[in-house]
Amino acid sequence: MILANLAKAVREQNWFAVAIEFVIVIAGVAIGFQIQGWNAEREERTAEAELLGRLHAEFSTNLARIDERTFYLSILSSGEELFSQITEARDSGDETIMAAGSTLRVFLFAPTFEADTPVLDGLISRGQLEIIEDRSIQNVLATWERELRDYTAFAERARRYSDELLLPALSVRGDVGDILMAADTQSLDDPARQVYVQIRIDAELRGIVAGRYSAARSAQRKFDLLRSAAIDVIDAIERQLPSTVRP
Repeated sequence: MILANLAKAVREQNWFAVAIEFVIVIAGVAIGFQIQGWNAEREERTAEAELLGRLHAEFSTNLARIDERTFYLSILSSGEELFSQITEARDSGDETIMAAGSTLRVFLFAPTFEADTPVLDGLISRGQLEIIEDRSIQNVLATWERELRDYTAFAERARRYSDELLLPALSVRGDVGDILMAADTQSLDDPARQVYVQIRIDAELRGIVAGRYSAARSAQRKFDLLRSAAIDVIDAIERQLPSTVRP
């Protein structure tokens, strides 16, 4: 009896309607997953836009800081002046020069630049750079990291050259105490307060001055490349980021 009733129910079933209902259910599930995917993608792109905005502000600030550091050219200029003075004195048969305190003080200055990039550093440390979908932005960020490492290495080399070679060489050839104790180079530039130091010259000092100049020039070139890398990051972000979202 039970089997007969079951068979009757099967015979009377509208399989077309069942199929339609099944298709509707499947389509609803698929649409639901699709909507979830769209929402997730929209949230990811919103998060990416916010992140790019923060990186844009971060690199714009660092670029401004880089552009403020105009003293690199003064360092190279002072090195050229000191080297020329030593060369001319040597060619004239002189054993000493009277070097301006401001020239020596500037040439002994060996600055470094520390980038302030907490947003980028956080992404790298957490391995989240893939949040940024645009490959061109990933590439310029990688270039920035490489140029920063290179610049830092060259700047530290220039500082060691100044502290460990140039300063000791000058100290044993003249009294540089007053210029080191001066509060700043502006006081040394004042004609009424300018200090001149008699420095004994020789081939070793000339070579050290040339080496210090070369190290400073290399650091300056790397600094220029770092500046270009910062500009490339900003430009790449601006091409991707809508102007309405930029800081």
